[in-house]
Amino acid sequence: VSVKQISVERKTSRVSYNEINSDTRIKWGQAYDDFTKRLSMARFKSIVFDYDGTLCDPAERYTTLSKVIVLQLMRFLESGIFIGIATGRGKSVRESLCKSLGKSYMDKVLIAYYNGSDISLLSNSDSPKLDNPVDKTISKLNDELNKNWWFKELANHEMRPCQITIVPRKVSFWNATKTHTYTLCKRLSTSLQILESTHSIDVIPAGVTKAALFKHLKYPVLSIGDKGAWPGNDYDLLASEYSLSVNEVSAEYRDCWNIAPAGFRGTQATLFYLNRMKFAKEAFRFILK
Repeated sequence: VSVKQISVERKTSRVSYNEINSDTRIKWGQAYDDFTKRLSMARFKSIVFDYDGTLCDPAERYTTLSKVIVLQLMRFLESGIFIGIATGRGKSVRESLCKSLGKSYMDKVLIAYYNGSDISLLSNSDSPKLDNPVDKTISKLNDELNKNWWFKELANHEMRPCQITIVPRKVSFWNATKTHTYTLCKRLSTSLQILESTHSIDVIPAGVTKAALFKHLKYPVLSIGDKGAWPGNDYDLLASEYSLSVNEVSAEYRDCWNIAPAGFRGTQATLFYLNRMKFAKEAFRFILK
């Protein structure tokens, strides 16, 4: 089975490429060809990564980045290319990046903490700022969660100025936690966003997005993440013209493709993509073949 067929299967959520009717196969095949051609022709000036599930696998979440990932990131930095990191986490990501990348390029790495609510350079030791005013809708939800005995049975939660991070107490509690969170948010405010990462459910105000990083970077920008299907927390990040997923994809045919080989996901897929970058001064290209 070709990578093209596998990529189309991921987009259509079909078990087998052969289940798609011939007319639809042609349309999806053309969409794949258009996307990969556009990707290969672009001369990128910046790159943005999701963190968990993209630059680090679950087992590495509380350690530094792997040496092979660091070596790939250094290729961008040494070529004068800005790196953006978009994460649902806070200071723990900054600490890991500082240990992994060292001090030389800290002004070349821009981090969007807490799903884009706090953006600053890696060199800024004051970020993320936890003393900013708490969003009113986030504060109301936090009060409700603190007094809801059923929710407290299901999950732990932590409030930041523009985010509540919810972690189910058990993996088997995930769906119940998600359903209860949706119910509580819907009753309190229709403006709250509920996003899912590989390890948590994040609630953020309307307007907060990882995609806010783009306006701080030179175009064109290539973005890479793992949770591109709604309500994944990379949905906005990968809804851009040049976007690759290392796991879940949206149903949109123009962007958010996973074109890694069968069985590749997480950092393995990330490395597959990064090994296909060709560098020039302050720019790079993606060479698929």
